[in-house]
Amino acid sequence: MANQKITIDSTLVKGDKWYNMDINGKKAGISVEGAPKTIAAINAGSIEVEVNLIEKDGKYYVWDKQEQKQGGFKQLTPEQLAAKQQREDHTQRMIVAQNSVTNAVQYYQQRQATVAEVKALAKEFYALVIEMSSK
Repeated sequence: MANQKITIDSTLVKGDKWYNMDINGKKAGISVEGAPKTIAAINAGSIEVEVNLIEKDGKYYVWDKQEQKQGGFKQLTPEQLAAKQQREDHTQRMIVAQNSVTNAVQYYQQRQATVAEVKALAKEFYALVIEMSSK
């Protein structure tokens, strides 16, 4: 039956996990877990609610209305986009840093070097890559 508007009548019986009621002369159950928006609307006094009504084996079940999805991707707010870009930029910088350290270690692998020399070379590699990527 999909999304439709139902009228809550006086036969509503509230339970812990299910609400039971009559809809157009048919018995229906509303899952407290599966329809929190519908339950909140009923508890706030609404008598008409748009829901997803499903029939199974002669019984009717009510779930929260299914929203129509627009496209396949969620629209991000400007703040969310900025935060996402910051995370991606940070991840890329960490990859460059890790590769810089790895390459500095490999360079000095067959040579005698101190930790300070390896760090200095890694910083040099890192700075070079970051400088090249900003052009």
